[in-house]
Amino acid sequence: MRAWIVMLVVVLLAELAVAPAATKTRVRPRHRKPGAAAPTKAPAKPASPAPAPAAETASTAPASPPAEIVAGGIVILRLRTTVAGMTPADREAALYERINTIISDRNVQPANVKAIKQGYDWLVMAGPHLFVTVTAGEAMANKATPMELAQIWASNLRIAIPLARPEPVVLPPK
Repeated sequence: MRAWIVMLVVVLLAELAVAPAATKTRVRPRHRKPGAAAPTKAPAKPASPAPAPAAETASTAPASPPAEIVAGGIVILRLRTTVAGMTPADREAALYERINTIISDRNVQPANVKAIKQGYDWLVMAGPHLFVTVTAGEAMANKATPMELAQIWASNLRIAIPLARPEPVVLPPK
């Protein structure tokens, strides 16, 4: 019972910590680049559509579906971008290896999970273990800043660690 109350308090505090930061973000229109002139009128459609060049066809192909990382029944994060040639599905497999290492290390406690800045990226660390690197592209795809996204993912990992760990079994003495 007490564990559920603690988890509820952690969730509420995490939401309060994230909510004020979310109100300070500036939302830009996604249909044009910053600084570009606003479109005045939609272009007229040609009478007979011309076939698209091969390069355009490849770029308009649907992106890979997002990959979810779930532990303890909690969705910790969603990967939406390809980074260094790794699709979200490829990155998902690597992150599940990392989360298994984190959960099995009993020295890693929820309080050890931190979001830290390194260069242009943000890292989510669980004790000595790197969990995930938050890039600017991943943050943009998730409609957040890298710092906000790292803090959200760190908060979700803090909640998931105790839920994903099995309870220790205590055997009675013989």
